[in-house]
Amino acid sequence: MIAKGVIIALMATSGAGVTSLANAATTTTNSGDVVLHTNPDNGNIYMGDEVNASIANQNLSNHYINFSKHGNKALSIKNTQADFIEGGNKNDTTNTTLVLDGATLKGVQKDKNYDSHPEGHGLKNKNYASGDSIYFDRDDKGILILSVNNSTLNGDISAENKAAKHALIKNSTITGATRFKGEENELHFIHSHQKNSANSGDAIAIGEAGQSKVFIDASTFEGGINIQGKETQLDIGQKSGIGGDIKLNDSKQTDLRLNDSSVKNIILSGSGASQVALNNSEVKGNLDSSASTGSTDVAVNHSTVDGNITLGKGKNRVQLTNHSEVKGDISAAGNDSELRIDGSSSHRGAVHNFTHIYADDHSKLDTRAIRNARIDLTGASALYASELSSSELVMDSESQFFVNDALSGNNSATVKTLSAATSEGEHELGHWTNNGGGSMKAQFANGSQQATARKGAWNYDLTLHGMSRSANTTEEMLAVKRSTLASDVKGAQANLNAAQRSSKAISASVAQRFSKIDEDAMFNQRQPGANVWADYIGQNNSQHGDAGYHGKLEGTMLGMDWTSELADDSQLTTGLAFGYTRTKVADRGDGAEFHNRVSGRYYTLYSGWQKNLGDNLGLFANGNLTWGDMSYSLKAANVSATTDGSKQQLNGGTHGNSYSAELRTGVAIKPLQQLVVQPYILAGWNKTDAHSFSDQAGQFGHNQRENMYAGAGLRTTVHFALGSVKLMPWAEVNYIADVTDNSRFSAMDYQRSHGKKLQAAALSIGADAGITPNLGATVKVSASEGNRSSDTAMLVGVNYHF
Repeated sequence: MIAKGVIIALMATSGAGVTSLANAATTTTNSGDVVLHTNPDNGNIYMGDEVNASIANQNLSNHYINFSKHGNKALSIKNTQADFIEGGNKNDTTNTTLVLDGATLKGVQKDKNYDSHPEGHGLKNKNYASGDSIYFDRDDKGILILSVNNSTLNGDISAENKAAKHALIKNSTITGATRFKGEENELHFIHSHQKNSANSGDAIAIGEAGQSKVFIDASTFEGGINIQGKETQLDIGQKSGIGGDIKLNDSKQTDLRLNDSSVKNIILSGSGASQVALNNSEVKGNLDSSASTGSTDVAVNHSTVDGNITLGKGKNRVQLTNHSEVKGDISAAGNDSELRIDGSSSHRGAVHNFTHIYADDHSKLDTRAIRNARIDLTGASALYASELSSSELVMDSESQFFVNDALSGNNSATVKTLSAATSEGEHELGHWTNNGGGSMKAQFANGSQQATARKGAWNYDLTLHGMSRSANTTEEMLAVKRSTLASDVKGAQANLNAAQRSSKAISASVAQRFSKIDEDAMFNQRQPGANVWADYIGQNNSQHGDAGYHGKLEGTMLGMDWTSELADDSQLTTGLAFGYTRTKVADRGDGAEFHNRVSGRYYTLYSGWQKNLGDNLGLFANGNLTWGDMSYSLKAANVSATTDGSKQQLNGGTHGNSYSAELRTGVAIKPLQQLVVQPYILAGWNKTDAHSFSDQAGQFGHNQRENMYAGAGLRTTVHFALGSVKLMPWAEVNYIADVTDNSRFSAMDYQRSHGKKLQAAALSIGADAGITPNLGATVKVSASEGNRSSDTAMLVGVNYHF
């Protein structure tokens, strides 16, 4: 194989052998390099049988250089002038590496007898080379590696034999064409220029090729590029300019890339797949693959096509993106072609025979006529058509369509999605002129003129209605009205409220423990020492409002404490408790759909003091500090941005913390020997949060429910014995209200900086039982009603004294 990275040039010749002349005149340098000299008989240079040789600093005007006709040849020519270079021979194999640096080749002179052949001996001219600057015999079987640097060639490079060719043209000027043929051709132009000659308007001509790879960087051509072959790759970049047409013919696979450059026309033909990519470039004429029977994929990125894009019978795809523009028509001969316009791109001409048309991202489709097509408009795109016939528009709420001349056939405009940029109010969806006898049906994806869709955290009610602006013009309007919070947003708020309720249930369990200790003291049943207690907690919660929910809580508490009697007839109790709660959080059936879980693990420190002021009066104070490790899961269903009415299943989960502190103090009054009345006041603080998370619809912030609260209550207890069991039935009422609120909640476009202050009154009844001197039990039921909630609860507990 020939070294890659060197460019190949194929040229057409007619088997012109080189006559047998004297061996080359040479000298050998001290380093072993062979230097060729002119032939004394005619002034030319012949390489002869040498394998590696060089020519430097020679003026061979009106003469030429021959690199021989068989074997492996490597010839370096530097700072030399000559008419042309010739090599190869019919049916020989001359594998040649030719390097030019600072060379000037003037081209073959017509009818000149370069070899000074006498009459009747050999060819008297080189007219078969047609003014070439480099000529390689077309019937030679050898490969050619060509490197041309800092040189000027006033004639074609012609290497049209069938073997592989690799050629690099760098910082050079060629007046004429580079002509190749054969199965493998690779050609690189870098910082070079091509000028047309009288013989041809092509800069590159490759024929009867198998695989051709051509790379053109930072170069300018007056002529065009004409490549015929099975596989063609053409890359043009770095502000190159092609003055002529690009013709890629008879290809089974074509890959054309244009970067930061310009061309005239692009013409493709063949039976295979073609890919054309234009990046920051300009096609000054047309892009035509109408003769192609395979598929054509055209990608236009931040580029302009001044003329038409015409595609063949295959399955074709055209995409305009990133402020691109096609000024002419876009047409296809195939039955399943697709046109995409996005990135603020535009098209001004007609569209023919595209079954699918897409416009997105503030793009504009301005066309004379669209018939029998589906057009998708999204991202604030717009369709402007003089005529629309028997077509289907599928669009989002921020795109528009305008039919300014004729509407024919049955047409429809379906608003498929509610866009994030669409605000509340009335929006013009489109208008059409009622010429042509056609019809337009505007609808949502559910087939109706009313729909509900989601945008951000909210659900919106949508309505379509037509308005007659004149005798023959109809305008379709879209009305958008915000209605309710989405189910997952409601469910996330409900989870936070349910978590705070479960934390307060833990504090209430500890308060119940102290109420029993204080009553026992008043009934002279103090039990200093160690105690172990456990509670089962059950609650049914119902909260109204945006964060409304039904909750079912179950939990357990396990506590251990120590009671010590003090010298002043008071006692001090200190303990530690552990709790766990799990709450099922469900919607209220008011339109939202969610079924969530909230669980918490709690760790509580508590302490209380009690003192008897005689037989009928006592004081008490107690408090607790609780930390909870919270876990949240969310499972909701809500309509999405689409208008078909289907529900999107939403799932999410996160963790958080709960912190609380509560203090109670009051007096215990014993008006009768078997009756104790305990009025009390309380104050507390709770902060419960949930870390940020996301579900399929969007992002939820780091949210919290925080407030300080205060209240007052009264508990009345009766004491009597039933056999060996001591019973203390009791009843309690209290009122608790939030004093401050520092809550916050954010989800997508919904922000709330404070919550609703809650107020509630509760009634509880229950009984404490001393089953044995050391074993006791508690039963409690309660109900509460507040400004935002109504609850029922129960507690069953047991305690044991050591």
